[in-house]
Amino acid sequence: MHVGSPGKKSKTEAMYCPARNDEYEAGDTSGLVLDYGGTVSFTQSFVYLRSLLLRDLSDHHDVDARIR
Repeated sequence: MHVGSPGKKSKTEAMYCPARNDEYEAGDTSGLVLDYGGTVSFTQSFVYLRSLLLRDLSDHHDVDARIR
C-alpha cells in the first residue's frame, strides 16, 4: 500500500459509501492517519479495472462514460 506523507499525496485511496438514506456529508471523510504517520485520503470516485466507481455505487455514470 502506497500511503501519503507530508507534501506527497497517497496513491492508495479510500471511498466512503453512505447508507441508502444517509447524506455523504454526514460521514467522516478526513484522511485516515496510520500509526506510523502516513495518510490515506478519501475520494468520491475512481477507476478500477476500467470501471468508474462512485460513492453512490450506481452504474449509471460508468455506462454513460462508456457510451461517450
